[in-house]
Amino acid sequence: MNFFYMAALCGIALFFLSASLFYKRKWMACKKQCALMKERETLFSENEGKYSILVENAASGILLRKMDGEIVYANSAFSDLVGVRSHESLVGSSYLDFVHPEDRDESRRRMQLHTGQKLLPLRVHRLVGRGDKESVVESTGTVVFHEGRCLVMSLFHDITERKRSEDALRRSEETFRTFFEQHSVGFAITDTDCRWLNVNDRLCEILGYSREELLSKTWRDITPRDFFEHEIVKMEDMLRHGDQSEHDFEKQFLRKDGSIIDVAVSTKILSSSGNTIRFASTIQDITDRKRSGRILEEKARELERHQEAIINSMAILAEFRDGGTGEHLERTKSYVRLLLERSGAERFYPEEDLELIVRSSVLHDIGKVGIPDRILLKPGSLTEEEFDTIRAHPVIGGYALAKAEKVLGEAAFLKYAREIVEYHHEKWDGAGYPYSLKGDAIPFAARVMAIADVYDALIS
Repeated sequence: MNFFYMAALCGIALFFLSASLFYKRKWMACKKQCALMKERETLFSENEGKYSILVENAASGILLRKMDGEIVYANSAFSDLVGVRSHESLVGSSYLDFVHPEDRDESRRRMQLHTGQKLLPLRVHRLVGRGDKESVVESTGTVVFHEGRCLVMSLFHDITERKRSEDALRRSEETFRTFFEQHSVGFAITDTDCRWLNVNDRLCEILGYSREELLSKTWRDITPRDFFEHEIVKMEDMLRHGDQSEHDFEKQFLRKDGSIIDVAVSTKILSSSGNTIRFASTIQDITDRKRSGRILEEKARELERHQEAIINSMAILAEFRDGGTGEHLERTKSYVRLLLERSGAERFYPEEDLELIVRSSVLHDIGKVGIPDRILLKPGSLTEEEFDTIRAHPVIGGYALAKAEKVLGEAAFLKYAREIVEYHHEKWDGAGYPYSLKGDAIPFAARVMAIADVYDALIS
């Protein structure tokens, strides 16, 4: 009996000991679990704070909405995009209210896609807000699960300024392209290897090549050698000095049909970013103008030759009446040229008129045609009365040239001829004839002629 009683007591004690150990382990495990949960709650709270700060201060707009478009959350960047001061006031509003009316149909279509697609591709569209604010954004969306709900989280990046710049650049390019293609002169973009990079239709028309043919060549291929060497020197000089100014010059090109045309070129460095350098050039066909210019130049030279022939003929007739052979005229003409070159005559006359003075100098004694032969060719001494008649030849010559001016109109060579004819017998001290002029009152051309005339008389 005592044995069974003791055994029962031992069994009961063992049971309570086992139970105590079991619940102690359970309590320790529970305590550890509670500590772990507390630690996780602390970590979650810290991370939630960090992510909240990150989302709130993100540069891009972040929006959390329901499938029907109702806004659940919006950060400050999104509220700035739509011109709303407080992002909390957006909660409960419809996302579609902030989409540009022209873009809403596409937004509704994409909202329907969210049900079967977790991630939507990037899209560019417009957002509108209060105060007529309008922004251009890039957006994308993804389906997320939060607190047992299926929501859409969207990210919006403001590209308004970039879009504005792109639109301005596109308009500029379209304007340039229109100007490039439709202008009445040739346009070309070239590089430092002389390659045509882009040409317009007008240039193809000028040179007789198709666009493909021209782009397969260099401008060196169709430039005569003399012009090419000059252009290479000019291009190297522009590159060496980084010259951004516009350079104008004339040159020739060889057309596809083998003919040579004259062109006026205006070129400048278009860009020089890094090692890439481009030249923009306008090319205008001036063949007809140059041809007309050459014809006019030839006509002018022909007129000068005729003019000089007439002048010389008139002068030689006067010289023959005086018993000369015309050699006096040629000698004095060369003396006048030399004196004008050495005396600084450009101070008194335009430099381009000096040759006219030289040619006009042969008329200095043209007035002698009005002197009677009995006086002009008298072998002996002249009486005072006869000498007065001789002194009248500058006046006669001047009168004859004045008559010629009335017929021909004002002509520089006649003006200079009159100065020489009327005043080449005047003297610096006033002792000359026919007007007794002194010093600077005597035209410079007449003074030069007087020196040449006297010098030839002294050495002949």
